[in-house]
Amino acid sequence: AAAGVEYPGGFIGDATAVATLPARVVACEPAQAPASCDALVGGGRAVSSVGPQNDYVRALIPADNGAVLAVGAAYGGASGVSIAMARFGTDGHMDTSFGPSGSGRMRVEVGREFSATAAAVDGQGRIVVVGFDPSTRENEDDTADVAVARVFPDGRLDPSFGAGGVTYGATDGPDRFAAVAIDASGRVLAAGAAVGETNDFLLVRYATDGHLDPTFGDGGRVVTELRSAGTTGGHDHAVGIVLDPSGAIVLGGVVGQVHLDDNQLQNDGDFGLARYDAYGHLDPTFGQGGRVVTKLGPDLDRARALVRTDEGGYLLAGMSRFFEYGTEAAVVRYRLDGALDDRFGLGGVVRTRPAATGNELFAMVVTANGGLVVGAVVSDPIQFTSAGERIEPFSRWALARFDLATGAPDLSFGDAGRTFTTLGGYRDELFAML
Repeated sequence: AAAGVEYPGGFIGDATAVATLPARVVACEPAQAPASCDALVGGGRAVSSVGPQNDYVRALIPADNGAVLAVGAAYGGASGVSIAMARFGTDGHMDTSFGPSGSGRMRVEVGREFSATAAAVDGQGRIVVVGFDPSTRENEDDTADVAVARVFPDGRLDPSFGAGGVTYGATDGPDRFAAVAIDASGRVLAAGAAVGETNDFLLVRYATDGHLDPTFGDGGRVVTELRSAGTTGGHDHAVGIVLDPSGAIVLGGVVGQVHLDDNQLQNDGDFGLARYDAYGHLDPTFGQGGRVVTKLGPDLDRARALVRTDEGGYLLAGMSRFFEYGTEAAVVRYRLDGALDDRFGLGGVVRTRPAATGNELFAMVVTANGGLVVGAVVSDPIQFTSAGERIEPFSRWALARFDLATGAPDLSFGDAGRTFTTLGGYRDELFAML
């Protein structure tokens, strides 16, 4: 089918169709939003509906005018799952300079299902979104064909990238992208897991035209096993990517765990890092042959976020579970050579337990004044009915601030260094911070 970008009243631009559905931009659908399509604003919160069903924010991107662009996935509509974008002004209301008819939000349908997992902006202001096509997986726990899209700020797919603005696939097997970065040359680096037969870290570099970069790794792809599959199952997933000024590429993630996005916590997962040079080769000066694996507790450790500090070094955050005693939120700081930074916390590790049982960090930011702010989801203990049925626990957001150099809690922040926020009254999830 002929594809373009559909605004109310017609199509603009051109794009190459990749399926029977056209690529198009859909304005806000007020079935679950106010009739004005504005955000629900009040009490320091802004809530916006983009698609007819569930919406998930995966990235927050600042705009020059002080607005914030939220990028993620919208469920429902003709394509099933599409890229969702909503821009909030400084007062929390929708930014009327963005989106069709000044709605401040839109869904970008690329012709196939596209569940966005991460996003970044290149030097020309184009939004690069990575994700996967859920229709290509065999079951809910499986992975699928990965996808990368490049979108102009007005929502039009960039026809100079891939096939009509989108490119699919990275290896011969099912893959999963969880992070994206753009280097100084405008090339897209996407990271996640090559699930197929290997279950290892996956790093892919695309040239500026959206095709795999043949000068990087093996035809544009690098697959790295962080630990032998014979020891702990070998299921490694990269969840974050940072670029060093030297040109090095660092991935952080989970080593030895099967599932990332459900509640099935597999035993013996650890934190892991890998560092590569600009050509995709492991850096032998980092850790052991370019790899670092850190075990925090006796049960499951799961990383969720990676950042680089201005003075060098890396922070990897997530959670550590201690069997029946619940989970602790954890941040690990590494030096540039991959060694634990023992100036930070206890032996390079900071642990915090805002709630009694369930604590997991999902995002963090380094502040200009030398602070580290982490965002966590905390939950009440799991309970069961008299018939033995599990009752899903109530969850809410928690923020905590630490000194970046020492890991000491900043007691001037919130209540003794932390603050809690309840949004929906049942299960609140946190995926991104700015």
